[in-house]
Amino acid sequence: MIHARPGDSPDARIEDAEPPRQAVVEAAPFARRKLRGRPHHEPVAYELRDDLHLSIGKGLALVRIREEAAPASIVAAIAAFVDDVRAKRESLPSDAEDAALALACLYGQTLGRALGWGWAHVRCTRRPGILVVSPEGRHVTGPRGVIDAALARGGRVLLQHFARLG
Repeated sequence: MIHARPGDSPDARIEDAEPPRQAVVEAAPFARRKLRGRPHHEPVAYELRDDLHLSIGKGLALVRIREEAAPASIVAAIAAFVDDVRAKRESLPSDAEDAALALACLYGQTLGRALGWGWAHVRCTRRPGILVVSPEGRHVTGPRGVIDAALARGGRVLLQHFARLG
């Protein structure tokens, strides 16, 4: 974990962030025939993949951890950051939405590294979007929803979600 320096603010960490060296983990191609109106997934659009990659870097900078850290360590760092924010020992950047997105992207990438899941654009569901899909395409999770729940109820939500999937 990278520790705080004097004058180290969450805004500065997010502003100075760069995409990690590791590539964005992508879901395997949708293997079944696409049926009209049925859920399926597609690759994330190239221009959105760049934004996703930068958001992962912002998440790493925000929680002060290196991308090479073990997935469980990254999840623990995100959960600790969330708990520190809730306890007012740490603050979110001025753009709280950007911070939540960065944490969600980092969490999704971490799921990919730990479980072999990958990012995909899920379509034809009640809530389509860019989500993380299991290797066989049977399971999907929305990292942003998990992060929002953790910010509302505590880092244990994130730890429990990660443990359930693992």
